[in-house]
Amino acid sequence: MLRDKVIVITGAARGVGLACASRFASQGALLLLNDVGCDVTGHGAAPGLMEEVAAQLRARGAQVESDGRDITEQGVPEALCELAAARFGRLDGVVSCAGVVERARFGRTSDAARARAFAVSVEAPLALTRAAHRHMARSGGGSVALLGGTAGLNGQRRELASAMAHGALVAMVRTAALELRSDRVRVNAVIPTALTRQTEDLPLFQSGHAKLAPEHVAPLVAHLMSDAASEVSGQVVGVAGARFFAYQVSETEGYLGDGDQPLTEAELVAHWDAATR
Repeated sequence: MLRDKVIVITGAARGVGLACASRFASQGALLLLNDVGCDVTGHGAAPGLMEEVAAQLRARGAQVESDGRDITEQGVPEALCELAAARFGRLDGVVSCAGVVERARFGRTSDAARARAFAVSVEAPLALTRAAHRHMARSGGGSVALLGGTAGLNGQRRELASAMAHGALVAMVRTAALELRSDRVRVNAVIPTALTRQTEDLPLFQSGHAKLAPEHVAPLVAHLMSDAASEVSGQVVGVAGARFFAYQVSETEGYLGDGDQPLTEAELVAHWDAATR
């Protein structure tokens, strides 16, 4: 349970972020919710959208503050952590759900699209994690959950910008988990497969997969925010409907040549399939 846990959620007005906000609120968490209200490519803004969602949660008895600033603007991630700590007295958790997607073929992905993807999915989560660490290290620890996408692990046609950014996010999560463990700050990545604005045009969701609704992601994120996951850090956890699982890095047994000489090209050809399977 998350009663009285102080948690910041970005990208909280829609999709997985909204599902997390609703579930956390129902468990008594104290929330600072952020969303600029942009479109799926990161353009435009509707700052009032976040306050509308916050008002609905307050009507159900939740303690919620809203913020409509752009998470990619300099100083905003730090300001969100400061605001949460000032309003509620401390900071226990941060959940980064903000994301963008702009589909284009490999050779047509623009520099601007890559810059937006990295700003939202790498630089902002990094700044949030750093700011959260400063607060959490002083108060005995806390939890950071950063949401990414399967493109960063498996690749995805027409999603070069997102794939690059989410791959970098996973590397950052695993590195931060190693370094922040001594301060009891846990950092994990969540890779959801869920029907949202960013995924609704993909073939998987064309037939209407209700079982892959964003609400299926929220319990996993809530668990990572809770004391029950106090020893969980550095994990990259996937969730698709009622199934959750971990993504892990593994290596094959490979092939070991004879002696101290470099492998020959002939050996590489002869043993390639066995070594890489």
